[in-house]
Amino acid sequence: DTHILRFSRKPSLHLATPPEAGPLRIALIGFCLPYVDGLLILNEALRIVKERNHKVSLIYIGNKKRVKGWGIRMDDKVHVTGFTASDDERDRLLAQCHVGFLPGPLASPAINSRSRFSIPSRVIDYMATGLPITGTVHPQSATSTYMEAFGLGGCLGMNSPELLAERLLALYDSSTWRLYSDLSTRGFHAAQQERRTLANWMQDAAMSVSRA
Repeated sequence: DTHILRFSRKPSLHLATPPEAGPLRIALIGFCLPYVDGLLILNEALRIVKERNHKVSLIYIGNKKRVKGWGIRMDDKVHVTGFTASDDERDRLLAQCHVGFLPGPLASPAINSRSRFSIPSRVIDYMATGLPITGTVHPQSATSTYMEAFGLGGCLGMNSPELLAERLLALYDSSTWRLYSDLSTRGFHAAQQERRTLANWMQDAAMSVSRA
């Protein structure tokens, strides 16, 4: 009798815009330590992107201590914003990026409980700010199932450096970027509809309890 508990949030006042001159800014946020395998794939993918004469910039929205805790060295410097004191500030920083990256869960859900049950809640922050999303996520994971429900399943599964590099390279093109940004925005609106359904359900449940 297990069900997925959906999470939701308010719309963002800040929205991402397509890359212009300069590097593709890749956002990371949240607790990435369990997903080091995905970070290593990202590192290799960025080597391919740079070999094609494109610039990149890694942005971690959070505490520098979290990045040090990864225990790996990325080829590119990770620009750390530091702790964000408000949701609005977090959204503003996300909207300055061009793509939100999910480094996992990458392991098979058959052997990994995070892959089987966990959904990184920050994915909805990417959606709310209109960021295109990509990531190294197992196709049978709870994360993949969640995103497929909102039309975003095709954004994931970039589980090799070559596949991930091709997706990142595609996002330098403004029209392609807008395509994936629109997918995120539509996914967020779908999540908001689900939030209203949950609110109505809770109201009905409360009325039933009061009558009892």
